[in-house]
Amino acid sequence: MRVTKLNTFYYILVGGILFLMIPTLFQEASATVFFSENWDTDSASSQWPCKNAPNSPCSSTESFNGWISPLGDYCNDNSSKDSWAMCGRSSTHARSGSYSFRMHREKDLSDTCDIQHRISSPYPTNVYIRFYLYLPSSMTDYNTPTTDETMTHFMFTNSAFSNTGFRMNWLTKVPYTSPWQCASGVGGVPSGQPYMWFNCENNADECRVGAPYDCYNLISPSNLNRWQCIEFNFNATTKKMSIWVDGDRKVNNVTVPMSQSNFTFLQFSGFESQIPSHYTLDYYIDDIVVSDTYIGPGGSGDSSPPQPPTNLRVTP
Repeated sequence: MRVTKLNTFYYILVGGILFLMIPTLFQEASATVFFSENWDTDSASSQWPCKNAPNSPCSSTESFNGWISPLGDYCNDNSSKDSWAMCGRSSTHARSGSYSFRMHREKDLSDTCDIQHRISSPYPTNVYIRFYLYLPSSMTDYNTPTTDETMTHFMFTNSAFSNTGFRMNWLTKVPYTSPWQCASGVGGVPSGQPYMWFNCENNADECRVGAPYDCYNLISPSNLNRWQCIEFNFNATTKKMSIWVDGDRKVNNVTVPMSQSNFTFLQFSGFESQIPSHYTLDYYIDDIVVSDTYIGPGGSGDSSPPQPPTNLRVTP
């Protein structure tokens, strides 16, 4: 058999490509997924998470795939908290499968029926949190009028008590202090356009960094009524944070205040720091994955990592 120079070059090229792929394949296969959720497996109890509101307890002992409502003893301090019963699995919007989770809070209320999932020990020091977020048109009220400086606690880690733990908030002007880089009429955002982005907080210390490089707006007309792929990376060792939207890194490895040394739980919320709240909160989350490596868009809440191919064949 005679091998031509062209065939030899072809084999070298393909072999080189496969060689370069090997580290990536093994890295993906060895990724640790701490937990994931697509809301389609298991079955929720009749009271999960706060279906018994405004009666107490709402759901202090109920769970769904490890998700609990840690505020079950606080749902009867206000009779209007019957809106908590609207939180839970929803088939109204689903990014994959048939269900997502709906977080809802009526106007003039402060807190929501939070849901929390713990991370097993040994607790990681570096986490990637990927989820899909759906914001309906009504969320433009978050920054209406645009002169409002609204703050909402969106996600807690390790602690949800006041002025403790590392958390992610929604703000209408970012970063926290003036001069703002992104806001309605600032940073390329059209004047009069409601604006919302994430801002981190550690204990009582608001982050002064973390604006998206392009002033991405979570509630712009083109981003409402669709699934946005959000991914956070928090590193408690290096005190660094990154944020991706639909695979584009909007915040790149910035140094943030972070006093905790690991991550013990994740808690989604909608707690409004301005009381009474001037808007009705409504959002949906789906296909959550919490891992020790970058996850990226695509897939659902399936925790099975990609596997290296076993049937590769080179055909000249």
